[in-house]
Amino acid sequence: MMSHEPKCVTWKRLGAKKVMSQISGFTQVQELDFWRKQTDKLKKLQQKIKQCQKHYNC
Repeated sequence: MMSHEPKCVTWKRLGAKKVMSQISGFTQVQELDFWRKQTDKLKKLQQKIKQCQKHYNC
């Protein structure tokens, strides 16, 4: 009998696969730059959401 993994685990695996396809072949410097850019994007999104919640009491 096969057990099914939780959806969150499936999403994690799919996300990891997507990231690996994006960074495959990168040098260590390129990979660090990739993660810095992704972190900046996330911080900007979080700030935008925070402003929205503050403005609209979401």
